Amino acid sequence: MKRAAMAMAMALVLLAAACSEEEPISSVEGVAAAGEAVFVEYCSECHADDLMGNEDGPSLLEPEYMLPGFPDTEMLHHIRHGEIEPEGDYDPMPGFPNLGRQSIADVMAYVRAVQAATP
Repeated sequence: MKRAAMAMAMALVLLAAACSEEEPISSVEGVAAAGEAVFVEYCSECHADDLMGNEDGPSLLEPEYMLPGFPDTEMLHHIRHGEIEPEGDYDPMPGFPNLGRQSIADVMAYVRAVQAATP
């Protein structure tokens, strides 16, 4: 009985650890056309509709926010958790932890598509 309880406790610890890890999402999983609407709703207030940024948030067309220096894993982290201490004079970025997986993939695809189309 004690062994069964110990095994159950260990299984729960392992399950909790697995669930706490951030599941990766790639921009290639998203649909850029759908991501535009998500971007406008959640991101454009600070990053502007054209991703050029404003006084509240940086331009996402700057090289530091583009591949390869700003991989999808980092973009995902910013979307989910925000940025507490942003560089420059910008306000902290809020996180969007309740935004669904597909919406995140779509907005990432949209940002990457606009970045790729920018000379």
